Amino acid sequence: MNNQTIVKFLSQLRKLNVQVSSNGEKLRCQAPEGVLTPALSQQIAERKAEILAYLKQVRQKTDSNSPAISVISRDEKLPLSFAQERLWFLDQLDGSKAPYIQQGAMEISGNLKIPVLQQAFCEIIRRHEVFRTRFYSVNGIPMQVIVPDTSLEIPVVDWKHVPKTQQQTQIKQYAQTQAEIPFNLSEDLLLRVNLLQLSSLLLLSEFTE
Repeated sequence: MNNQTIVKFLSQLRKLNVQVSSNGEKLRCQAPEGVLTPALSQQIAERKAEILAYLKQVRQKTDSNSPAISVISRDEKLPLSFAQERLWFLDQLDGSKAPYIQQGAMEISGNLKIPVLQQAFCEIIRRHEVFRTRFYSVNGIPMQVIVPDTSLEIPVVDWKHVPKTQQQTQIKQYAQTQAEIPFNLSEDLLLRVNLLQLSSLLLLSEFTE
């Protein structure tokens, strides 16, 4: 097999937005409509063996150069990712303003079972370490500690008695207030959930960006 020739051919295919991939001995092609002309399809078919051999060679080389991903113990302090460093820096700069907080809201109708909702959020927290990560400074260097499974309390704010004409104003004010409450990065779960009881339920949540 002449690698230089097959590389040139595959490069020409890429310029035409033709994507080739392999699955065992099968060659797959994806291309915009009208690009795979009968002549081009014939060329690909004639060079199928070369293409498959080249893709296999590239895959083997990539696999041999890729270091194995090892599991790191969660029982020790770990360095921060770039995104976490940014979060930590913003908090250190002015934690009182909480510029990293994102907020979402969802209206829920029907018979909501709050304990089941709480279990669902607890499962999300269990599966996603980012929500139960704490940040500490060790000799001036920010580090993270992933805490074991923990529970989440969902407070319910009862506004059924509030006239509908005033509810939207109160919701906006409440949401703004919640969004301005910073997370304590060394103590808090990085997720907050509140339920507002109106004629229906409004789910309000805050989390780090």
